[in-house]
Amino acid sequence: MPNLDAEAVAEWLTERDPDAATAWLSPTRSLPKDMAFLLRQLGAALDAAQTREPEVLSRQLQEKPLLERLRTLLTYLDRPTRMRLLTWLGEPPMPERDLVVRAYLVGKGVVGGSVLRQEMQHVCRQGLLSRIFERDRLTQLLDASKEAGQAGEAA
Repeated sequence: MPNLDAEAVAEWLTERDPDAATAWLSPTRSLPKDMAFLLRQLGAALDAAQTREPEVLSRQLQEKPLLERLRTLLTYLDRPTRMRLLTWLGEPPMPERDLVVRAYLVGKGVVGGSVLRQEMQHVCRQGLLSRIFERDRLTQLLDASKEAGQAGEAA
């Protein structure tokens, strides 16, 4: 399991997407003791299982009770840490990576799943809006509009 310390997550996020790092990184909140224990316990189990039997781990991550416990844990984590953990679950050498991540985002009547889906939609929407309204892009549009307006006046 990746290092989920605030500094390590911030470094990971900055390397992947500096804009998201700026927007997302906020003061970290501490986990309740039972959730912090669960995270440590889960991390050790995931590391051991991924090394020994990645196929078994992949199946177990998609089934109750591990699915429900990890989904609950994900709702307690801050956004950057949650995204780091979900990304790790979707990286090699995890077999059936897409099915594992999908198990945490999809499910009827799953509160944690709907929270995660809404967050993923928000992240994608924010990324799209950031690209659309990027300062350089808007400057180019304004310049092109001015040139088109001046060309129209000359005609």
